[in-house]
Amino acid sequence: MRDPDQRLFGAVNDGRVIGFVHAQIFQNPGGRAHKPFRFVSIELIAVTAAHQRRGVGRALIDAVKDWARSRKARIVHLGVYEFNQAAIAFYEKIGFKVGIRYMELTP
Repeated sequence: MRDPDQRLFGAVNDGRVIGFVHAQIFQNPGGRAHKPFRFVSIELIAVTAAHQRRGVGRALIDAVKDWARSRKARIVHLGVYEFNQAAIAFYEKIGFKVGIRYMELTP
């Protein structure tokens, strides 16, 4: 990827990809409620079922955190479906907390 505001990190074991994370930097312009700031959005993360609970996801998130710090981002955020309790438990265990709630309505 040539875009300096995007990064794809991968985890490889025995020559096979066992996990990856795609992250992107955005600039929040600010507004009435807050000042402008840079943030990293984790757009997609996946670890093969056979390699979950072995530190792969944590290592991928750590790589994103290091990259975010190097790019002067204030926060790293991601979206997760409410029904995905295993993912929520993982994210909370490594330090994520709810920062904003996104709600939807079916018309």
